[in-house]
Amino acid sequence: MYFDGASRSPDGEKQSDPKINQSEGCSNNEAEYEAIIAGLELSLKVSIDDLTIYGDSELIIKQLNGEYQIRKPNLITRG
Repeated sequence: MYFDGASRSPDGEKQSDPKINQSEGCSNNEAEYEAIIAGLELSLKVSIDDLTIYGDSELIIKQLNGEYQIRKPNLITRG
């Protein structure tokens, strides 16, 4: 799975492609996590047994691998 939490294209225009988009009004890191969570939830629905996650955010990848701590409370717990 590839994730990218950017909500705008490099030219500043809103994306209108068919990718999953559900992260309005949040930080880029929060958007990255929302993209990962959406992908993981989808993989559970279609019964994927083996999943590799790729992304362009060193911070997010290192947090997911346990190399960096997650300090923002709303990124640690999710209801």
